[in-house]
Amino acid sequence: MNKRELITRVQRLMGPGTTRRTAAAALEAVLGSIPSLATQQRGLTIRGFGRFCRATDGKLRFRAARRLLPEQAWQARDSR
Repeated sequence: MNKRELITRVQRLMGPGTTRRTAAAALEAVLGSIPSLATQQRGLTIRGFGRFCRATDGKLRFRAARRLLPEQAWQARDSR
C-alpha cells in the first residue's frame, strides 16, 4: 500500500463528504506526531498495531504487535 492508497482508505473511513485534502491532512497529523510522541513519552504504543520508540542512535524504531503478522495483514486486506 502506498501513501495515495492509504489516503483513499482514510477518506472512505471518514465518511461521505470528506475531501481527499481533509483525509490527507488527518493522516499527516497522525503520522507527523509519532516521532515527537515516541521521544517525549519514551515510546508510543498503539494497541493492536505496534510500538514506536527511539533507539540509542536516535533512529525511530517500530515493533509490530504480535498478532499483526504480515500474512494476517494480507489476508485481512484480501478478504475485504
